[in-house]
Amino acid sequence: MASQQLAAALADADDLAVAFNPAYLLEALNSFNASQVRFELLGPSQRALLNGVPGEDDEAREDHRHLLIAVRHLS
Repeated sequence: MASQQLAAALADADDLAVAFNPAYLLEALNSFNASQVRFELLGPSQRALLNGVPGEDDEAREDHRHLLIAVRHLS
């Protein structure tokens, strides 16, 4: 099984692993113009809500969100 790890800042959470369909995740990430994306887990091994986080260099505020459903929880 292929896997990819991304650096992230976790707020009020323990380390965890969760799997998402990589094609859907990449499509969601590429849809944002913002320099950063907030990836909010909405429960263990369930869903994630993605929001663009506009930075100083970003021209416009992001006006959309993506909801991803986890494929499965990884132990």
